[in-house]
Amino acid sequence: MSVTMISARQVVFLGLENYSGETLDIELHDSVSRLLKRTRVVQAAGAPLKMNLAELPNGVYYITVYSGDGQPISRKLVIARNLRVWSDSTVDHIQGFP
Repeated sequence: MSVTMISARQVVFLGLENYSGETLDIELHDSVSRLLKRTRVVQAAGAPLKMNLAELPNGVYYITVYSGDGQPISRKLVIARNLRVWSDSTVDHIQGFP
């Protein structure tokens, strides 16, 4: 499974080419394992699946795909919108800006 984020980090595309014709359960968890979204895809197409993540705040998330073979595949997703990173002589800083 591949994960591609575009549209100013509002949308993610899941590459599910290897699961064509299968029924899939897709879950999105936050960094403390809370289930945020669950989607069932019946007879997955070979095209990427689009997930809208615009409502999620900055953070670390995990996307897990469960297929019929019982082997889940997970990918880490980091959302960091409107962040600027700079470094001074001793400390690295991250600051959001409008």
